[in-house]
Amino acid sequence: MTPQQAERALVDYFLWLDRNPDGVTDSLKVTNCFHLLRSVIADDVPGDVVELGCYQGRTSVMLSLTNTALSGGRGMSLYDSFEGLPALSSEDEPTNGQGMYQEGQLAAPMAAVQSMLYNYTGQYPAIWPKCSGVTLHPGWVEDTLHRQLPARISFAYVDLDLYGPIKHALAAMYERLSTGAIVLLDDWDYVRLPGVMQAVGEFLADKPESVQRLPCPYQAYFVKL
Repeated sequence: MTPQQAERALVDYFLWLDRNPDGVTDSLKVTNCFHLLRSVIADDVPGDVVELGCYQGRTSVMLSLTNTALSGGRGMSLYDSFEGLPALSSEDEPTNGQGMYQEGQLAAPMAAVQSMLYNYTGQYPAIWPKCSGVTLHPGWVEDTLHRQLPARISFAYVDLDLYGPIKHALAAMYERLSTGAIVLLDDWDYVRLPGVMQAVGEFLADKPESVQRLPCPYQAYFVKL
């Protein structure tokens, strides 16, 4: 796929996303993701793009198309268990009476993500080229990240939902983040997933980076100093 094809496909993809909501992937969140990745590419921050927790791959397509359209194709890796949520810990229990998520919830098979990326079934618009340069890493992040993360990371989208996986992911990634790299955090300050803020807050407590909330529900980010 050429950068020009990817740029055209990116416009079509955002239109398709607005017309085909799935109740999980917020188009405003995807737009934030696009702008932050674009800023990393514009600043020429070295390293690959990673997505931790990709569900059905809707954000993955946008990341891949943006990466190809604007940078000519950095490496891109997706990490997901494809088995839904792992066991929850006490840190993940809401304190306001909201119901907890359950182990195995939010599962999407790897085939669904591959279908989004490569249009295997032909159910998506014909103008949508097959994404390229994307590597999928199935498994729990505790088992995959230390061995399979790229050596340098310029952008990371963290959508792991729970305290344990997020804290593990930050520890695995931190030294691989280039100066100026952006880590985008999903489910920030979401009452049903309190472990997200706790994990990030504990991890960054002795580090110079600080979290910036985005002007939309449940997203924040930090820049590696």
